[in-house]
Amino acid sequence: MTNLDFAVIDVFAESPLSGNPLAIVSGGDGLPDDVLRAVAREFNQAETTFVLDPVAMKADRKLRSFTARGAEVFDAGHNALGHGSGWPKPGNWAT
Repeated sequence: MTNLDFAVIDVFAESPLSGNPLAIVSGGDGLPDDVLRAVAREFNQAETTFVLDPVAMKADRKLRSFTARGAEVFDAGHNALGHGSGWPKPGNWAT
């Protein structure tokens, strides 16, 4: 199994432990969908977002989100919050 960097952050929060938890995982490129779904089930959060290498020329990253039940989410609002400079970087994630 591959080691994955991850963090659980509070989105929509004004203070720690007051928002909606979101698991974010880096380093999942090349993992099959069944493994991404298994990781999301393990976190057991409303959504788990995988930060992947971009596939579009001008993109910074590709995001894929899954529910704890393993369904892929295509209209996730949580992960869109990471588009700016506030997106946690591996090695600099608060837990």
